[in-house]
Amino acid sequence: MASDRDQLISMGFAPERVDWALKATNNAGLQPAMDHILENDGKPVPELSNVTSASANAPPPQAGEDDEDLDALRAQYGGAAADSSGGNPSAGGVAQSIKCSQCGKTFRDTALANFHAEKSGHDQFEESTEEIKPLTEEEKKQKLAELRQRMEEKRAAKAQEDAKEARANELIRRKGGQDIGAIKEELQLKEAEKEARQRKQDKIDDAKAKAAVRAQIEADKKARAEKAAKEKALREGREYQQPPISGVGGTTTASAAAPGAKSSESPTTRLQIRLASGGAPLITTMASDSTLHEVALFVESQNPAISAQTVTFSTTFPRKVFNRSDFTRTLKELDLVPSAVLMAARGASCWYLHAEPASASKEANNKPRESEDHVCSICFDAPTEFGLLAGCSHVFCLKCIMDWRSSKNKDTDVVISNTNKTCPVCRAPSKFITPSSRFSPKDSPERARCVEGYKATLGRIPCRYFAKSPPEERFCPYGKDCFYQHQNNDGTPYTFTLGADEMMERHKSKLIASRAFNSTALFDLMAHHLYEGPHFDHYDSDDEYDYHGSDISELAEWMPALVF
Repeated sequence: MASDRDQLISMGFAPERVDWALKATNNAGLQPAMDHILENDGKPVPELSNVTSASANAPPPQAGEDDEDLDALRAQYGGAAADSSGGNPSAGGVAQSIKCSQCGKTFRDTALANFHAEKSGHDQFEESTEEIKPLTEEEKKQKLAELRQRMEEKRAAKAQEDAKEARANELIRRKGGQDIGAIKEELQLKEAEKEARQRKQDKIDDAKAKAAVRAQIEADKKARAEKAAKEKALREGREYQQPPISGVGGTTTASAAAPGAKSSESPTTRLQIRLASGGAPLITTMASDSTLHEVALFVESQNPAISAQTVTFSTTFPRKVFNRSDFTRTLKELDLVPSAVLMAARGASCWYLHAEPASASKEANNKPRESEDHVCSICFDAPTEFGLLAGCSHVFCLKCIMDWRSSKNKDTDVVISNTNKTCPVCRAPSKFITPSSRFSPKDSPERARCVEGYKATLGRIPCRYFAKSPPEERFCPYGKDCFYQHQNNDGTPYTFTLGADEMMERHKSKLIASRAFNSTALFDLMAHHLYEGPHFDHYDSDDEYDYHGSDISELAEWMPALVF
């Protein structure tokens, strides 16, 4: 009977590939060798000396496996079946093949019959004298094509299963990524809220610690003063008298100070004046016989937003509030020598809310502050001073929104596009900020009253651009849109006919006509200072809220000279 090699060659496979397959499968049979040939179709045939058996480590097949099958067939049918190597035939003839009694198929040898039995489950075989004709060339090619087509179908089915599995894995991966993203976002939100609460608590703790330190310092001062007074009374041979205790809450007025109280004999006093609106403190040295009204005039000269007629002064340690009758008294009489720290507030000209604590009811005192219900969209803290934008109703601290809208340290593209002049949340444009001690939504009557009060306050402050322009041809870059005061030297108001848009266009036209700059310099000037966009901030007082700043504040020195 033909060997596995001859059968594979008769099917049309190349001899070198048959030898490779038989050696690689360790002569395990016809079907493993055929699978090896089809799986490695198209690959170059290696040297047989370098080929190792894939089943070298596997246990060898049991000896006489085919003989046992033949013996079983002989016992069942009483025939003398030939062995796999072409043994003696039976008495009726020479066995040329093995036939399946259940389906009628014939096989060349027991290996093919065993393979058929494993695949189909048939177990009825008999020897046959029918000789299987060798395949013709066309049949070999057809058989090989069928085998290859079957292998391609298996590969296609496997590729389809792999694609389905890959899609399922991708869906699982995407779902896991979405879940992880949502978890991360939730964790970040919780972390931001935790940090905001921690910052708020830190501020409260810092304030308490500072108050405790100040109270301790004040107690030490009083103890040292009392000790010095006792020692002085002992040296002078008189009895020491305990000083009177101050009123409730430690608050006294300067007018209640005992007349004739001795103060320092220093001819001058050093004053540090802190503004309630914030900013750097004012430091000056004045004669000890100067009046408090002279101090008010000094504050007005340094900050025109504060009027000497309405400003109020107070001290923190000890707590004293100076009334208008104290403005005629000297610094020496007010115990402000040789040095003192004063708090200056706008008084009647202040646009913030002033409420008397005694007039508030018990229910109002127990009601939480309005600012605690709002959180700044930038720093996430409860604002103490609100910065109201004209274009939207979002909540911001005054300092946070001023820093956002400032042109300092900003990219040129950001300034040109006016991105910093929009709301950080909704990008709604706003031409100015209104400071307020309480929040009011857009288009509400409270917001309108707050804006009008803000404009009225700025209207009492002289415009520095107008003041620097020559009297014969007055100039302000904002024209009639300016919030500040335009007043001639004789006290009469000056009215511009043009607004900010027309004033800017006229100024640019004069620059171009004068040919004072080349094209490059003019482009830089327009880009950095005078770019006219759809949301140009004509009368914004953002950069320095007390009136010193605007979008072209840095042009104050050279702009009048160029125009006139």
